[in-house]
Amino acid sequence: MNIYEYFKDRETYIPEVRVKKYMFQLLQALDCMHKNRIFHRDIKPENILLKGDDIKLADFGSCKGFGGRDKLHTEYVSTRWYRSPECLLTKGSYDYKMDIWGVGCVFYEILSLQPLFPGKNEIDQVHLIHKILGTPSMRIFQRFKKTPNKEFEFKFKAFKGTGLR
Repeated sequence: MNIYEYFKDRETYIPEVRVKKYMFQLLQALDCMHKNRIFHRDIKPENILLKGDDIKLADFGSCKGFGGRDKLHTEYVSTRWYRSPECLLTKGSYDYKMDIWGVGCVFYEILSLQPLFPGKNEIDQVHLIHKILGTPSMRIFQRFKKTPNKEFEFKFKAFKGTGLR
């Protein structure tokens, strides 16, 4: 089964020691991929297979190599709820670090049994991220302006951020 099937109908939390084991294995898989200059681009619970205490990263259909001359990637990648801000706000200006963002979202979901950023669309997704993490400074948004960005202007309501607690 995939890890989503394992936790979707649970009424009790998964023991932390087991979650640590899963996350360690997932990060080992990503480390191997990244060392070989490949990024997954679609980290989500449905792409993490579970058998006993062992997990395996699956669905390599969106994988791409990195480190070459091609700095822009396809715009639509990753399932929205696990998509990093640079994927949401630019037209393909992202890199392997988006996998780490996805891992963080999966980690939260496995611990809490609910998604961290269940956005209804891309704008709502960015809004949810800002509500929890805070709205980035204009200095951060200026970095996005140097990349090919989406059609919307970087004007977001300012949130201090609630944190994950």
